[in-house]
Amino acid sequence: MRYVSTIFILFVLILSAAPGHARAGAAADSLGPAVLPFQSDIYSFRFVADVDGAAALFVNPAGLGARKDNSRIFGGIYQYDHLAEVPLGLAGENGGIGYLYQNTGAYKSHTYLMGLGAKLLPGLYAGTSLRWHHSDIEGPDRSPFAVDVGFLSRPHRYLSIGGLFRNVNNPRFIGGRLEESFTGGVSLRPMTERVTLSGQGDFVDNSKPGWLFGGRIMVIPGIELYGSYAVSYTHLTLPTTKAWGGG
Repeated sequence: MRYVSTIFILFVLILSAAPGHARAGAAADSLGPAVLPFQSDIYSFRFVADVDGAAALFVNPAGLGARKDNSRIFGGIYQYDHLAEVPLGLAGENGGIGYLYQNTGAYKSHTYLMGLGAKLLPGLYAGTSLRWHHSDIEGPDRSPFAVDVGFLSRPHRYLSIGGLFRNVNNPRFIGGRLEESFTGGVSLRPMTERVTLSGQGDFVDNSKPGWLFGGRIMVIPGIELYGSYAVSYTHLTLPTTKAWGGG
């Protein structure tokens, strides 16, 4: 499975780097800041440099190559008067599948994910995720297919560095295209795996970077508390604390 994952990831990288009609025309009909629709709330408190197992499906697929045992993630968000989000994920060594339901009040969507990750060198991992979105938004190309590619480096047990290239295929969406973006970050573990402190930035062409800082504390195996402080492209958001089940 490891070698199959490695070959597939390299294949995706080659296709993403190759010039084509879609990428050549991306700048003309780009949707710009609309780069993050259908993004799970998990992304607001999990970091590209500190994720493995099933959570990596939603945040950085390279983390799928860093964990050898099986894992799962499940959760839910009830907002105002409706169920706003339900993420589900199952992962084994080097791969996993996931599902994300979202209801923003303006539209509903179902996202199906498949991710592969592989160990390239000791402490260095790469991965790719394929996301099929199905939404009830009115307009052409309302259900895009997107490809993300990520990397994760763990040179020391107390330090990890990660990055994710999102929408590398510039998928069409509502008459335009979703722009590529890059998220890069660093995580520190001053108390081994029990406490982790992280920071990362989101970078999109022609936009100011967005920043996310936070950490997690393991209460008991399978239950963790998360806190985050985000600086978006246009405003500050207050710190949040979340608890999720899964392992």
